[in-house]
Amino acid sequence: MLKILWFAKNVFNKKIPFGIKMLILKGYKNLDFSPRKCHKCKCKSFHKGFVYYSDYYADEYELLCDKCNERVGLWSYGAWYE
Repeated sequence: MLKILWFAKNVFNKKIPFGIKMLILKGYKNLDFSPRKCHKCKCKSFHKGFVYYSDYYADEYELLCDKCNERVGLWSYGAWYE
C-alpha cells in the first residue's frame, strides 16, 4: 500500500506517458527511465552492448540482458530511451 501511495505522489503527478508509468509501477524501469529488469525474462543483470564514443567519452550505449540478450535500454546524451 505504501508503494502505491509513494508512486501516486511521485509519478502520477508528473507528465509521463501512461505506458511508462506502468513499466515503473511493475518494476521494469526506474524513475529516471533506466532499466531495472528485462521485460522478456525478468533478469536483473545487464551488460553493455553497442557503445558509441566521441572525444574520449561515451555518447551512447545500450544495455542488454545477460540471459536472453534482449535490449532493455538505450542511454544517449544523458537520458534513457526505450
